[in-house]
Amino acid sequence: MKTRNLLLALLLILMTPLVAPAEEPQVYVVKEGDTLWGISQKFMKDPYYWPSLWANNPAISNPHFIYPGQTLHIYDGRIEIVPVAPEPVTPPPAPEPEPEVVEVPPPPAPVEPPAEPMPVHTYKLTTPGIGFITAEELDVVGRIVDSTDNRILLTEGDTAFVSVPDLSMLSLGEEFSIFNLGEAVSHPVTQQPFGFRYENVGTLEIRSINAEVATAVVTDASREIQRGHYLRPFQDAINSVKEAHTDKEISGNIVTAQDNRAIYSEKDVVYIDKGSDDGLVRGNRLRVFRPRQATDRALLGQGKGPVLPDVEMGDAIVIETLPHSASILILTVHDPIYPGDQFATITF
Repeated sequence: MKTRNLLLALLLILMTPLVAPAEEPQVYVVKEGDTLWGISQKFMKDPYYWPSLWANNPAISNPHFIYPGQTLHIYDGRIEIVPVAPEPVTPPPAPEPEPEVVEVPPPPAPVEPPAEPMPVHTYKLTTPGIGFITAEELDVVGRIVDSTDNRILLTEGDTAFVSVPDLSMLSLGEEFSIFNLGEAVSHPVTQQPFGFRYENVGTLEIRSINAEVATAVVTDASREIQRGHYLRPFQDAINSVKEAHTDKEISGNIVTAQDNRAIYSEKDVVYIDKGSDDGLVRGNRLRVFRPRQATDRALLGQGKGPVLPDVEMGDAIVIETLPHSASILILTVHDPIYPGDQFATITF
């Protein structure tokens, strides 16, 4: 029995495969100039081993193309090339997103503050119905030339025949003021005849236009109306005026007032020697001044006295214009104003 067990044990030992210990390879690092041929000669003592080396290592695509730094494991009878882990491929950087184009609306246009309203000046004529007209302006106005009977005076409702320089400029229903000339006025500086004061005496309306005259009807008679009285386009009474800026420098002289007074003060209406043909418009502001004269004790320069600043007399505003003259309202007075004193536009 003992012999039988011993035989079984021996049989089991013989049937168990022998496990050889794992072989530790020799490690070799490829150097500059190494070839498979040379490595086969060096380690396998057989330069013709390199085809087997190439065949056993499919990672080598070119049998003569190994790299310095590659690791070889040298075993008994074979050589293995340690595969090199592929370098991680760095993905290309993701393209930067296109910057979002945001349309910025243009800034709002600057809003200018509303302009301050122009001052409005009110006044009352000291002598209503009185005005001034130059001799040049008188040449282009109309006149009453006749009536339907021999009466000297005309009154409201009477028919009048009128003559004007250009009948084609008339229109049916057009209204005219009737005025009578007063005394002639000379220019205070040149002493030459300049114009006339006038007084409004009524109104008439054009009813028909004939070959050489127009037929009109007197619609109002505040004074006596006669043949020879003059006509000018009707204008409603003015009692206020709004300032109007100008950048045009216009200057001249004060000629006269509504009466024969020689000294003018605040709220007086006076007449000047410049008008719409010179660029004046209703509402223009004026400074009134007088050239300052040097005193007898002034130091002379090159035979003449120094140029001194003007004497500021006051300021005024234009209330009505004709081609060659204008009516102005004196607003403030610093010193008495006389005929011949000068004015100039206040420019803005």
